[in-house]
Amino acid sequence: MYFKNKSMKKHLLKFVFLTIILSLIVFQKEGFALNTSFDKITLQNGDVVQGEIVGSRKNFNTSITLIGIDKKKANYEFTEINSVELFNGLYFEKIIEISEKSLVQVLFNGVLSVYKLDNNYFIKNQKGEILKLQEPSAIEQRNLNLSVRSLGVISKLMEGNCNKTEEYLQKKFNLNDEFLVALFEEYHQCLGLASQTHYYTTPIMKISPMIGAGVSFQSNYGYDAAIGINYTMPNNPIFLIGVRFSEIRKLSERLSLDIQVGFSDSEQKLMVFFENNIRSFTAMQEYNIRSINIPISVNYNIFHRRNSAVFVGIGGNYRLNNMSTNLAVIDNFEKSTGYSFLENLEISSISSGNLSATAKIGAMIKIAGKSRLWLETSATNNANTQSIFISSHQSKQSKFIGNLTLGVTF
Repeated sequence: MYFKNKSMKKHLLKFVFLTIILSLIVFQKEGFALNTSFDKITLQNGDVVQGEIVGSRKNFNTSITLIGIDKKKANYEFTEINSVELFNGLYFEKIIEISEKSLVQVLFNGVLSVYKLDNNYFIKNQKGEILKLQEPSAIEQRNLNLSVRSLGVISKLMEGNCNKTEEYLQKKFNLNDEFLVALFEEYHQCLGLASQTHYYTTPIMKISPMIGAGVSFQSNYGYDAAIGINYTMPNNPIFLIGVRFSEIRKLSERLSLDIQVGFSDSEQKLMVFFENNIRSFTAMQEYNIRSINIPISVNYNIFHRRNSAVFVGIGGNYRLNNMSTNLAVIDNFEKSTGYSFLENLEISSISSGNLSATAKIGAMIKIAGKSRLWLETSATNNANTQSIFISSHQSKQSKFIGNLTLGVTF
């Protein structure tokens, strides 16, 4: 005889449905979120429009879609655009001498200026001539041949005691955005020349503390024809804290990493029936399972805006368990005599720790300043985590856990 918790799928579908509904609300109500920094597009006629650019922020060679401050969406053709300034400090400009088909990234403006298109660097000298450098490949980077040649070109453009390029010839260096910006900033500051840097004004990544609470539901499964099993598992509260790493500069802005620690205390009841030719056993155990969960997940925003997102995540969860029994009774019925014996014996235990895969779907929306409200549904499968032993028989049970959590990041 086997009793199965039929509500598991019902609860899971309910929580997923609720998360999807919230996700839709997030995008319908996005206008309520406060945004204090915008992308800017300067048009050929001198007009400046502000808002959030939708789509790629790395290559501007086609039309650009902008959601304006008034939340209205507008498209601007490449021929209409003169320059683009992103909220994170990056700046792109139409420079015909370098490309007629794409905006060029401006890293530094001064007596000497630095531009970038794809993986190619360009230097404008004092005469207004544009010289091309090229980012070295991995092999060339190791022997520094191309880097040294590129540094030699830069050295000829810099004059006097403020030329620091020779100092790098004896060092290991990477010819990249950070190196070139620092080198040209140092040169202009040394000479007291006016200049302007167009580089990231945002941190290398955003680190956001998280706190949340919600409800957890559990369902044990594991077919065993020899015994009948029935669980009573009321939904229980969960609490968690953690940190989210997002807007990681070297990765896609859609990716994030969550590291969390959660706590739950679940009251449960287990009923078991088992019999053989000689005896039958009816057992009951009431117990609490206190758990500390450490989930780590990599998330991807399937819908992405500056102020809101809908995300999915996968990762792992390490679960520390402690079971304390409140009541345990076995009714041992002897068939030949008709006598029953009551014994105070536990019939179940749980593993002290286990590692399992986890998956989640959620939504996040900005509410004020750096604070964001988030809601997520997560599911974890803990294989063979609970044991049942009665008479000489033993059974392994797996535990499915679903969580619905509401919280805030700061």
